[in-house]
Amino acid sequence: MMAVGAMDAYFCDAFADVLAKILNAKNIDPSIKLTDKIKSIKLPINTLLQIHASKSNWKWRNAARDLIEKDNVLSLTKVKDLFNHIMDDTNKILDKAMMEHWLLRRGAKQRLAGITATAYRRLSPADQNTQKKAMLEKLTNRFSSIIQRRHDCIHNCDRPKVTLLSITAIDAQKTIEDIEYLVAELNQHIDSNLRRHLLSIGCSRTLVRRVGA
Repeated sequence: MMAVGAMDAYFCDAFADVLAKILNAKNIDPSIKLTDKIKSIKLPINTLLQIHASKSNWKWRNAARDLIEKDNVLSLTKVKDLFNHIMDDTNKILDKAMMEHWLLRRGAKQRLAGITATAYRRLSPADQNTQKKAMLEKLTNRFSSIIQRRHDCIHNCDRPKVTLLSITAIDAQKTIEDIEYLVAELNQHIDSNLRRHLLSIGCSRTLVRRVGA
């Protein structure tokens, strides 16, 4: 339960960080062209009033946190919705290309992929494409199950169908490892693509460094 809660908190904070850095960059350089996704975000009125009175760059982070603090990020669909707007078309979060990239890297989680890198390389291009789709479905199902188990613990005392569900220390450890893997991989991906996104909307490299990206 705590690991899932920590994952939720991480993605909420990561979104606040991304939004704050983009807004701060726009505040410093008004010529920057924001994407439609960013321009459509509605900040709370109370936050806007505080922003108007504040001189600190922290105002944008506070605004972003106010926006997300009552939300949660307890689905991979929500993760993609929050972050894919800063990705280019070939570098989206949690798509088939990312599944292949994760599988072929050292330290790949075979449990999450359902296939080894060696076996994958032996497949034909068509079969590799099918396998990438299967890996994405497997990952999605795995985290849907993890998140649902957390809901069951909170709302049904871990008894979704009357009978108490069992759990072992090994199951709990594997769950924590999978959550740590997902967060670590996406954290790196989000950070690197935020820098690329800021450059693509007109930020200078100096400004990118200034906003901490």
